[in-house]
Amino acid sequence: MMLFCSIFRVQKRKRSGKMKATVKRLKAEMVEIAEQQKHIREGQKEVREKFEEIGFQCDELKKETFLISQQAASNQKRLNLMFKILKAREENNFHEAASLTQSLRLASPKSFFNRWSALELSPGGENARLAVANRVAQLSIRQSIDASEEIRQMAWEEGLENRGNL
Repeated sequence: MMLFCSIFRVQKRKRSGKMKATVKRLKAEMVEIAEQQKHIREGQKEVREKFEEIGFQCDELKKETFLISQQAASNQKRLNLMFKILKAREENNFHEAASLTQSLRLASPKSFFNRWSALELSPGGENARLAVANRVAQLSIRQSIDASEEIRQMAWEEGLENRGNL
């Protein structure tokens, strides 16, 4: 019986040793799996942040595009008014030219910029693209105003020439 007990103990120790080795191996695998899951979570977090940033940039670009299209439409309306003023002056229709000039003044860039300034530019330059678009619009409008002044000057000079010919 003693022999049986000692064989049983040896077998028990072997099983216990195998069991400990298996448990140790499983713990090591669990640690490795936990590290892999941690890396996966970090990767998912980075991807989520990138998607949020892309979404934010997309919204900013939509706003910028909308404002630029509004500015372009406003410029086109003012240019159309300027050409109508020239045409009216060519036809010596000074009443219509005065009316159109008043309409041009009402469609001035200042009213357009009031809409632009209503947008809040966040501190830190997060809306840098919008600020750049704003600056481009200002320059474009200034060029339109300069062109308008040049057109007025030409029309005025032409008016003097026409008066001299009469």
